[in-house]
Amino acid sequence: RGQALGLQRHRFHPRGHSTGYQPRKRSCRQHSVPRRELSNGVSARLSHSQRIYDVVFVVVAFSVTVQGSLVPTVARWCRISMRSSAVEPWALGIRLRHRPESAQQVTVQAGSSAEGTAIADLDLGEHVWISFVVRDGRLLAADGSTRLRPDDELLLLADPGGSDDWSRLFISPPPPP
Repeated sequence: RGQALGLQRHRFHPRGHSTGYQPRKRSCRQHSVPRRELSNGVSARLSHSQRIYDVVFVVVAFSVTVQGSLVPTVARWCRISMRSSAVEPWALGIRLRHRPESAQQVTVQAGSSAEGTAIADLDLGEHVWISFVVRDGRLLAADGSTRLRPDDELLLLADPGGSDDWSRLFISPPPPP
């Protein structure tokens, strides 16, 4: 214990008298970190907030990994149907300050009068035009020769003050009674 205070034990001379306390000489290395703290490892030097951060990081990483990988298994166990969907990485859109009164989105229905008809042959009127056609997830040029198919998605621009008689072209007629 005296060594921890930097003192050496009392030494006795062979003739029986005491040599007294002598300060223990330390090297430069001994003045840095005591061995006791080194035995505690690096955590002795980490701040409390750093330890909390490390623990939270490990818990979150473990949680995300385990929960994310178990979702399909738990869904099957709970008899919840899951389906995969195709990734559609491309989007086409614009942002406008005001709601566009003239833009209409329609889908060509099977059996409608627009099915199989070229855009130029549609009776749309003077104030309606098709801006673009999306077919099977691909954008097509909407020119007069483009023939429409069922499930084609169209963006039409129509005069807001005009009639919407054109909408009947894309709807399937009701079945006969």
